[in-house]
Amino acid sequence: MKIEIWSLPDCERCERALSAIRDSGHEAVVCDLKAVRSADIRDVDVLTQVSLQNGYAPVLRIVGERTDDFIEPEFLPEWLERNRRLAAGDLRLAAPPQE
Repeated sequence: MKIEIWSLPDCERCERALSAIRDSGHEAVVCDLKAVRSADIRDVDVLTQVSLQNGYAPVLRIVGERTDDFIEPEFLPEWLERNRRLAAGDLRLAAPPQE
């Protein structure tokens, strides 16, 4: 599984997301969000996602064997942790702590 990170130059959020992806052992493919915005690259799905994120970068697309899906940057740490646990054989879903 790889993660496309559509980023902008000098974007701190983009750099943090890229570091988290690489630190987790996933393959990161860096793509130029500026090229999509200027129509040099035509990817309607990425344009739609950046619109849903109110124009904020990065746009993250999980590219799997059977499906592609987008994830908003604030959910990346939770997604990476869940996938780490699944890869380690922990098939339980993370449940909120009971108080």
